Amino acid sequence: MVKENIPFTGPVANFTDRITELEAENSRLMGEVNKLKDTTTAELIFKRDAKEAANQLTAVRYIAELENKHLKRDIQKWATIAEDFRLHTGSHLRDGVQRQGAETRGRDKGQKMVPCRILIISGIDEEPHRAP
Repeated sequence: MVKENIPFTGPVANFTDRITELEAENSRLMGEVNKLKDTTTAELIFKRDAKEAANQLTAVRYIAELENKHLKRDIQKWATIAEDFRLHTGSHLRDGVQRQGAETRGRDKGQKMVPCRILIISGIDEEPHRAP
């Protein structure tokens, strides 16, 4: 018996076509996987950047709250200083007016008075000067 070499074109061709189809499907799926990896990487970077921005904003808010607290304390301190200065200056003004009134009543008729000027900035009263 003599055997002939008969090519198996039918099943072999189908098998080769199937391999080609599977390789094409594999390439398509690998492309999708790579695309999803790129998307995931981009989203992770975005998430990391968003967390960093949130942390920075939290730090800025904390610093602003501290500064606000210090400013409120400074405002209260300066309000107290201003009130003390106002009370102190008011008592100096009253003392100066009383002194000037007493000096005016007790001066000799021949003496002239130079007007009294009160230095509010320094809190020091200038004494009236008598003209010669």
